[in-house]
Amino acid sequence: MNGADQKLVARLLAGNECAFDQFFDTYFEQLWCHAMQRLDGDVDRSREVVQFTLVHAMRKLHAYRGEASLFAWLCEIAGRECLR
Repeated sequence: MNGADQKLVARLLAGNECAFDQFFDTYFEQLWCHAMQRLDGDVDRSREVVQFTLVHAMRKLHAYRGEASLFAWLCEIAGRECLR
C-alpha cells in the first residue's frame, strides 16, 4: 500500500468525514469510467456498480490488506459486481 492510500484508509477507519469526501472525490469518476467500459456504456448499471463498490468498500475496509493499490482493490470489487 502506498503512503497516500495508507493514510486515507487509516483516516476512513477512524471515521473522518473529510476522508470520506476525499475517498469519494478521488475514486468515483475513475470507477465510473471503469464500469462504463466493462458495461458497454450502460449508464444506469454503471451508477449501480459504482454505488455498490463504494458502499461495499467502506463496509469491508478493515479487510483491505494493501497488497495492491486502493484503486486496484476497488476495481476488483467493481469488476465482480459488473459480472452479476
